[in-house]
Amino acid sequence: MKQYIIIPLLLLLLLSCSERKQYDFSEIPERALRSEILFEESDRIFIGNTHMFCAVDSFIFILDKYEDKNFTLINTKNGNTARICPVGQGPGEIINPSPFVNIINRDGSGLSLAIYDISYSKLFVYNLDSILVNDNTKAFETVSLVPGSLEKGGIHTHIQILNDSLWIGSGIYLDGVFSFFKDGIRQREIVDLFINDPFVSKFQQALRDANVFKTSRNKLQLVRSSQNGGLIEAYSIDEDTLKNNFSHKYFKPEYAVNNNGYLVSSNGSRYGYIDVCISSDRAFGLYSGKKIQESDSFQSRFVHVYDFTGELLEILVLDRPVCAIDVSMNEDTLYAIDASGERKIVAFKL
Repeated sequence: MKQYIIIPLLLLLLLSCSERKQYDFSEIPERALRSEILFEESDRIFIGNTHMFCAVDSFIFILDKYEDKNFTLINTKNGNTARICPVGQGPGEIINPSPFVNIINRDGSGLSLAIYDISYSKLFVYNLDSILVNDNTKAFETVSLVPGSLEKGGIHTHIQILNDSLWIGSGIYLDGVFSFFKDGIRQREIVDLFINDPFVSKFQQALRDANVFKTSRNKLQLVRSSQNGGLIEAYSIDEDTLKNNFSHKYFKPEYAVNNNGYLVSSNGSRYGYIDVCISSDRAFGLYSGKKIQESDSFQSRFVHVYDFTGELLEILVLDRPVCAIDVSMNEDTLYAIDASGERKIVAFKL
């Protein structure tokens, strides 16, 4: 996610780098994929100028915080749509929703949507049947996340639910830290997930929304990437424990020191994996590699496909640039947001 990066000069003292396996992308087999237009913007569907979306079960959720100020829900089975979770400060509105939507089954009351409000550290819960059948988009429950004794002053930007009571989150000033919550109360933190790389782990904690992570549908695997660096890694989830499966870092961000003694993005700074998604056996990383100041830097036609041992299996070459990706419920299709300005959701058969 785009941002202007400022990091205290003190972090320069922490710069170091451990070696990891790197691939020469030119030696990896490529496979061309042709897109199919799945949904176009219309009176029913608002896509907006956004890269915030996710595919959960048979639904696609698109978040536009600035134009439409809603989540758009699309049922991929029948094309029905709804707008939920209005962005704002009025009754029933969410000030700063996270782009990831959870679908849960709480207390046997059917399926519900849980959307995390970054500003208030709360989950807003909506009954899915009420939305689809009665067009009722009011939250029926809110769940506060209690920081607990391990609070470090950070803000979670992503919360994903592993089961009815166990949640995992990461975010602002907590990149490099995953927090596990049980029934909303923080139970445990997993720290230093960058495999003892002080440079990455320290400066990423100061980047707002610089990391993306997603869990697989079976909740057994997790993939994360650094948008402002060439890092992608995957973990196995065992209850409230993470085991690193692989971690590849292709480059580190480049910074300059300004007159006030702060690190700022240099002309050489690049975007790395601008989005990731995960299936039951593969991790997908949308790779840019372009300098941040380039107008088309936050988009790409290249998706790197890894297995969970870290082997780079292939590079998918898309027929159009996209800015966000996710995999379908049956894992045979890659969904994406078109980045050509046409405001379309497209699909690529895997």
